[in-house]
Amino acid sequence: LMVGIKSTGLVPDAFSAQITSFSKLLMVMSLGAIGLKTNFSEVTKSGFKPMVHGFLISLLVVVVSFLVQLMMGQI
Repeated sequence: LMVGIKSTGLVPDAFSAQITSFSKLLMVMSLGAIGLKTNFSEVTKSGFKPMVHGFLISLLVVVVSFLVQLMMGQI
């Protein structure tokens, strides 16, 4: 919806830049809140396998992103 509204040209670029900055701030705050709620004793109780699983998924995201950028000529 927001992309459609922005594409019409009704939203000034200066306002769009402010909203973009604000959205980044909100993202950082939400990730910080998630980190503050993390209980490390519970994380260690979950064991090694879930951590390896999370690492492998993150690695896959990085590799796929890199390959897509490479195919699109961005790199």
